[in-house]
Amino acid sequence: MENRGVNTGYPLWQTWGNDKAEKWIKDQKYKEGTVTNATRPTWGDYAQDSISVFKQKTIEGHAVRATLLATGITAVALESHDPQYMQTADQLWDNMVGRRMFVTGGVGAIAHDEKFGPDYYLPTDAYLETCAAVGAGFFSQRMNELTGNGKYMDEFERVLYNNVLTGVSLSGNQYTYQNPLNAHDHSRWAWHSCPCCPPMFLKMVSELPNYIYASSGDNLFVNMFIGSDASIRLANKTLVAVSQQTNYPWEGKITVKVDPEKESAFSLSLRIPGWARGKENPYDLYKSNLTSSYTLMVNGSLANAVINNGYAVINRKWKKVTR
Repeated sequence: MENRGVNTGYPLWQTWGNDKAEKWIKDQKYKEGTVTNATRPTWGDYAQDSISVFKQKTIEGHAVRATLLATGITAVALESHDPQYMQTADQLWDNMVGRRMFVTGGVGAIAHDEKFGPDYYLPTDAYLETCAAVGAGFFSQRMNELTGNGKYMDEFERVLYNNVLTGVSLSGNQYTYQNPLNAHDHSRWAWHSCPCCPPMFLKMVSELPNYIYASSGDNLFVNMFIGSDASIRLANKTLVAVSQQTNYPWEGKITVKVDPEKESAFSLSLRIPGWARGKENPYDLYKSNLTSSYTLMVNGSLANAVINNGYAVINRKWKKVTR
């Protein structure tokens, strides 16, 4: 990651064009002399190699490569807590979601080089590769893990339900490579000469169970509204069984059951999606006119909860369920 942008500065991909630039590299022209100490050619914006990732203010180039690189940067930030990694991940996500993400969660507007377009370039016939949506989803989930902010799972949810799932048929054996909002004669295929989307879809589906719940200290997070059962051990050593019953997103009712192995005090943080609080997008790229609000109840009574970073936090002593 830190070696990106450390190059001779040549070839000039945008000026020379792909064919000439690729031939220049193949002929090893970069070894014939340089004005820098670098010893390798640049692979340009396409491969996020024109400048250092730490100087990059916008998400650029091939959309799948860019989103997966950003996911990796965030993973390093999780492990190292290095401020430059954290700041870079934050800047790239803000630019992607606030200026370059479609209402469906699709990213990568331009078919040529399968890349991001400039800020606010959001045409209805844009490219929007399925793999890029998966990459954007992974990036958002990692940002949630890094910061504990629910807005990242809001955008993960947007990507999952509105772009990733469109990429596969109900039968599960046909896929789309690109997902424009408006298209003619657009159909799913059983096989493609570049079969990258099916395994990327399977990567996301395989990881999804790990994203439903999370914990930090004595705080249990409900990130996704999916029928599920899990056992989570909190920092105070309490083992908590948690389950959900819901038909979300088709219906809005969600029942969460919390059953600690013994009576214990801890926080339950339920993500309240931005759209349910009148905030369709954290940067107002999109707005909706939802008229009703959410209702939160504990044991049939209205609950007192504080909204913190997009989560309704319920602090109480939870009892073991008696059967």
